[in-house]
Amino acid sequence: TYISAKDGFGPHIRGGGNSSINEIQVPDNSYIRVTTSNLQCTGNVTAYYSSDRSLKENIRPITSALDKVHQINGVYFDWKDDFVKEMSGDGEIAFRKDDVGVIAQEVNEVLNEVVAERKDGTLAVKYEKMVPLLIEAIKEQTQMIKDLQTQLKEIKNGND
Repeated sequence: TYISAKDGFGPHIRGGGNSSINEIQVPDNSYIRVTTSNLQCTGNVTAYYSSDRSLKENIRPITSALDKVHQINGVYFDWKDDFVKEMSGDGEIAFRKDDVGVIAQEVNEVLNEVVAERKDGTLAVKYEKMVPLLIEAIKEQTQMIKDLQTQLKEIKNGND
């Protein structure tokens, strides 16, 4: 299947048939490619999640956020060669071997809502969903600092 815009300036969509690759190409030669297991894009990807209060129920705070953050390590690592090859596809997508991130198994222990298991059994992290944990951890840490500042003032006032 191949669809193109009448004026030549719109996106071109091709794929289907026996192909496992479907591609949308835009005029600047950027593209979005969908394979059987990946979505690849040469440009930026912008997505928004619904977050309106009216859509939610059973709202409750994340507790012990700082303790949870302490159980997750931020790490530098190298992807295994076979994974880099799979993700790079035909070489048009730059996929770095060296990277930075977290270990999904560690995240799963403290915030399993942001970890998904793929069909092949490997785990994936929804990084953007970790932000609420980090917000609450910062609030907890800020309160700890304020408490220490108050104690320090009391000690100083007691010594005067």
